[in-house]
Amino acid sequence: FVYNGGIILCALLVGSVTPIEERMYALTYNMSLTSWMSFRNHERKVNKIHECATGCMDRKSSCNAFRFIANTQTCQMGKISRLEDASVSTYIDIHVDMDDMYNIDMLCRG
Repeated sequence: FVYNGGIILCALLVGSVTPIEERMYALTYNMSLTSWMSFRNHERKVNKIHECATGCMDRKSSCNAFRFIANTQTCQMGKISRLEDASVSTYIDIHVDMDDMYNIDMLCRG
């Protein structure tokens, strides 16, 4: 986050929070598809979002975020090192481990 004289130049967009056992994942739109594809390191078919979250939790050393695509029942997992202020035309929804979320750098467009 950048704070400059009372003006927030970049905002972290956090939606719903999904609790899975001892972990919580927050839904955010602060990622472009292009960036996500560079962080994504695993993909598998699952039936429900909770299965995707559990898969990420099981791969904790290589996963701190996931994307569940409901219409194809696809779970994409990755280890992100930053979030970004993605434009409306390029952003996607991902779920980020809340233990990591506020320690990840935020890249702002301007």
